[in-house]
Order: sequence, then C-alpha cells, then structure tokens
Amino acid sequence: MTTVSDISNTLSADAEFVGGPSNFYSSVFLYGMGAVELLSDWGYQPGEDAMIEIESALDAAETYSEGQALPSPIESTYLNAKFTFKHFRGVIRESGHERRARGPADQGRRVKDPERKMKRAIESIKDKMAKTFDDAATHGLEGQVSAGTYAFGDQVRTTHTSLKAYELNASTAAVSTALLGKFFHVGADTPYGVNADIGVTSSTQARRIAELGAGKLAIPHAAGGLNLVWTDLLIGTAPVVIMPNLTTSIVLLLSGVRAGKWGMVWNEANPGRFHVLDLGAANMDNPLNLQISTSCAMAHTNPNEQGKLYGLSTG
Repeated sequence: MTTVSDISNTLSADAEFVGGPSNFYSSVFLYGMGAVELLSDWGYQPGEDAMIEIESALDAAETYSEGQALPSPIESTYLNAKFTFKHFRGVIRESGHERRARGPADQGRRVKDPERKMKRAIESIKDKMAKTFDDAATHGLEGQVSAGTYAFGDQVRTTHTSLKAYELNASTAAVSTALLGKFFHVGADTPYGVNADIGVTSSTQARRIAELGAGKLAIPHAAGGLNLVWTDLLIGTAPVVIMPNLTTSIVLLLSGVRAGKWGMVWNEANPGRFHVLDLGAANMDNPLNLQISTSCAMAHTNPNEQGKLYGLSTG
C-alpha cells in the first residue's frame, strides 16, 4: 500500500497544468508534516464525504448440547461513517510588471521564478494541512481518538460503543511510569484491545518520558518544524514519535498504523493527488493566476483499538 509521502514522487508528471509547459514543475510536493506522514494512501473516492465502512457489532457464538437446534448465522453489523473532505489551496501569480521586466522574448511562456513561487505555495499548503489534521477537532488526529467527546465521522460514539477509544484522564498529574503503565496495559483489556504500534506525543511530554527512563534529556532535535520526529523512546513496546503541532498535554497510542488501518482518502482524482488550475488574469494586473489545490480526509478503521492519555501536566 502506497504511503502518502510517496505521492510526492509522481507530482511533476501527474499534476494537471492547463495549457502550460511541463518545465513549470521544477519543485516537488512533499507531504512532510504531522499526522499525514503516518497515513496510507487509500486512493480516490468521489462524493461530498469520504465513506468508511466499520464493523460495529458481531453476533455471538454459543455453547451447545448435542441435538440442539441451530442458532442464527453469525453476521456482522456495519456502519458507514462519513468523513468530510477538507480542501486546501494556494495561488501563485505573475504580475504585469513581472512580465514586462522579462522583456518580449519570454512573455507568455512561463511565470517568473516558478520554483520559488511554487515552493512557497506548497509550504503554505503543507502547514495548513498539518494544522488541520493534527488538531483537537473531529477530523483531526486528536479527535479521531476519542471515547465520546468527538464523533467518529458522523457517527456518535456513545450510541455505538465499539467506536469508543480507550481514554485515561491524568487529572493534571505529571507523566509517570505508573500512568504510562496503566495507559499501555489497561487499554489492551476488553473491550478496547489497544495493540499500539506507535505512540504520538509533543516534545513537552517526550522530554518527561525520556527523563523517566534515563534521567536526562534524550530527544533528537525537532528539525523540520512540523515534521514528525522519530525517537528511541518507548511506551510499552510502542516507539514514540514527536509531533510538535500536537496538544502538549496528551499522549496517543495508535494501533494499525503500520498495517494500513489509518489512511488518507482523496477527493482528487489525479494520481499525484494534486491539481493545478489556470485561473486566467482575473480583474487585476495579473496575466496569470495558478491555483494549486488538493482535497482529502483522514480516517481509520479500528476506532476502539486506539488510546489517549490526556490532562497531563505541562509544567
């Protein structure tokens, strides 16, 4: 299964630029930020919302005696959860002054300094995507892991208990081995079954976790701003990833990330998941306006196997 970050390798060939030269694509779109970097590419899905089918209940097997009548066949009950697509765009332009300054030889052929303009627009879109999918909203990573405060798509978790994640309230206590031990092990009990393959937290809590185990600061430099930072820290058996954009008072245990159960659904059909549209001159002194856009929704298929430790001290 293709990861989202791999999509950047096909952007130059696959993005659509109406009526323009292929050498315009001199910079590569990189999904190098936040939760998006953890996700698998679930491909294109048309419609106003992303539809995710979830198994919400299963008929129970039974004990029986010889000659006993057959029970009803075991059948699953499924829900279709809707996740609203989020739309992202940026616009770059060429002004009339820029076109005149280039002289007649190049006029109408390409925008001035396309690599710089494209890179800045892309960086802005990346920043917006990170702040959208890392945050504490229904569609964000923190909202995706919830026992009932946040809906699962359009489904109410308190109505369907199989959609509830395991939550542990630290009640403003500092992170400790006792809290982390309870968080890791109790979440594995029925009915949750948290089997975490990744722990996600902020640098604030990663610092405290490192001090618990080593008595010293042992965290890699968070280079790249919003990029994920992999560490040698563990919560139980789950490696810890620092997400600088995450709320500083929580720790998440995510199950199924490496198995492709967390993914990005795209409302953009281009194989590069990216669209460039020539908007024309509009009503200003801009001979060329280009809109760079994409549309996607983050979702997962095992909501009850996730864990959230929240309310930690940040002092």
